[in-house]
Amino acid sequence: MDFYTLFIYFMIYSFLGWVIETIYCSLAEKRYVPRGFLNGPLTPIYGFGAIGLIFLLQDIKTVSLVFLSGVVATSFLEYVASYLLELIFDMHWWDYSGDKYNLNGRIKLKNSILFGILSIILMYFIHPLVINLLSMLSYFNKQVLSVTLFIAITIDTVITVSSIFNLKTTALEYKIKNFSEEARLTLKNGYIHKRLLKTFPRLAYKKDFEVIDRLRLAILNKRNNRKK
Repeated sequence: MDFYTLFIYFMIYSFLGWVIETIYCSLAEKRYVPRGFLNGPLTPIYGFGAIGLIFLLQDIKTVSLVFLSGVVATSFLEYVASYLLELIFDMHWWDYSGDKYNLNGRIKLKNSILFGILSIILMYFIHPLVINLLSMLSYFNKQVLSVTLFIAITIDTVITVSSIFNLKTTALEYKIKNFSEEARLTLKNGYIHKRLLKTFPRLAYKKDFEVIDRLRLAILNKRNNRKK
């Protein structure tokens, strides 16, 4: 498997992960819920997870073993991702502490079982179709597609990461200004901030757990006032 094919796999599964998670969360909330770490329709953790599962499970022929391996591998990935995101940004991104059968609020049994089922679907149904699809592309076309997608995801990542750091700064500025109307009107990178607050309802700054929630409430109040 060449690098370009591998990268296209990553992008395809990042997109499919975004689709699955968005549909699942939207149905649960009975409203459209945007998902994903990036601004575009990509959830990279699914891309990394799918690539890892493809290498890990490609020689396993038993469905039950694929399921169990998928449960363990994806749970490990989600746990590590939660820890690394917290370490890098000094923020909690999700918290399952209030859910049954969770481990340190980072993973929970329900999600692990669902990921195990998705592992079966990936290995027996989706990935064979993706292999056939990419086999129709020439090596040159794979190169062009990979470079194009890489540029797109790099730009999105830079914008998203800078906005996340700015979100924390903005929230702390709001706290200093007591979340006044003047502060709300000076919201920086407003659209991206709103998307992040919407996508991660349990997002919290480690050193001040209330400040992000207060910022979320301030933004919602601002939006509700506009509707009146």
